[in-house]
Amino acid sequence: METAQKISGRVAAVRRHLEREYGLAEAETLDILQSFVQNLEELHQEMEEALQSKQWSDLNHAGHSLKGVAANVGQTDLSRLGHEIENASLTPLTAGQVVPPMVAHFGAALHEFLVPSKS
Repeated sequence: METAQKISGRVAAVRRHLEREYGLAEAETLDILQSFVQNLEELHQEMEEALQSKQWSDLNHAGHSLKGVAANVGQTDLSRLGHEIENASLTPLTAGQVVPPMVAHFGAALHEFLVPSKS
């Protein structure tokens, strides 16, 4: 099923979810997975830029987008994180302290999709 290149547990989980929930073939899951990872990269960049410029409404929107995109592929932990970012960015007085670690956590999770497993 897999080629010589190993994939991360997160990637495998997304593929299983898409196959099980939507009855998709492997080629279809790979297309969706590629789009999903591209969306994650773009959302992470948007969040980083919003943090730098203290644009809390942009951060709120990106958190909301992460929540939905991740839920669509069964990544409930990322969806929850998106929800937390979305809510935390609603309070500008504390967002600058609360949100950066959340965005860093999102960056680490994104890295898990980009780096093949070593096992």
